[in-house]
Amino acid sequence: FKHYFVVVYKLILSLLKNMNVSLIARRFFFSLFVYSLVGCVSTANSVLINTAKKAQLSSYTLFSGGYELPVYADASIVGRLNDTHNTDEHKQTKRLHVYIEGDGRPWVYRNKIAKNPTTRNPLALKLMLKDKKPSLYLSRPCYGLASMPSYCTNDKWTDGRYSEEVVHILDETLSAIKKRLGVNEFVLFGHSGGGSLATLLTHERDDIVKLVTVAGNIDHRRWTQSLGYLPLDKSLNPVDVLSLIQDVEQWHFIGAKDEILPLKVLHTAYGITNVMSFESEASGVQKYSKKNITVMTYPEFGHHCCWDGEWERILKVIQ
Repeated sequence: FKHYFVVVYKLILSLLKNMNVSLIARRFFFSLFVYSLVGCVSTANSVLINTAKKAQLSSYTLFSGGYELPVYADASIVGRLNDTHNTDEHKQTKRLHVYIEGDGRPWVYRNKIAKNPTTRNPLALKLMLKDKKPSLYLSRPCYGLASMPSYCTNDKWTDGRYSEEVVHILDETLSAIKKRLGVNEFVLFGHSGGGSLATLLTHERDDIVKLVTVAGNIDHRRWTQSLGYLPLDKSLNPVDVLSLIQDVEQWHFIGAKDEILPLKVLHTAYGITNVMSFESEASGVQKYSKKNITVMTYPEFGHHCCWDGEWERILKVIQ
């Protein structure tokens, strides 16, 4: 990324010299260039913050295992999170919807690890904004931070992104939220890798009444093998616990045009081996149901497109 900026900068500077542009003008250009470079570097985190601010959400930072995890929610929820002595039962949230974001940008190139993996397209946050039920956006360890602390080793967003440690940190954070808000039940929502973590958390806890994933990476082993990616050796694999959480109501939403998580990988993860297993709805959506698990495949949707536009209707279906 920086290499390209340097090349472009030298080319433009050379042109300015050939055009006999004054030294003052060149210095002005240099300042403008540096400012734009800094702006691009901070884009990942600022998109998340600006999306939350535009929606007038409040933020709060929770700590678990030494990690700071920013959360975003309505001011009333954040206010009660901040009040560690809250005992008013009338202000307690009995059921809370918790949204967990995807993997963001773990790699800059195939062989270069990102310094900040925070997504530039916070779909989970955008979906939460359509949810009228009490909801909270929970950041993952080492995601959503303005600057990366020294304890944030890059395995938290590469091969250990779904590790036992990461799951444990989120599990402890949910317990802290539960205590402060007086929550009895959680509904977990996860996009992409957030769906992986939501699935693993459902296996860890007994207060998850509903699991909802959007383009959830349920079998990362098959995913990395099918696309030739590096294996996530330090991560737990959600597909290994699917059969153990069948008593929990589950909704899994898939886009047939998802180029990041191929349709075949996802269908295989859910045990769908025959297209005849689907029921076709009037909208063209393909529905597969087995016990408490429902898998909905949207023919025109991708990994990010076009879930936020459909989310209010989807919430009506699952509620």
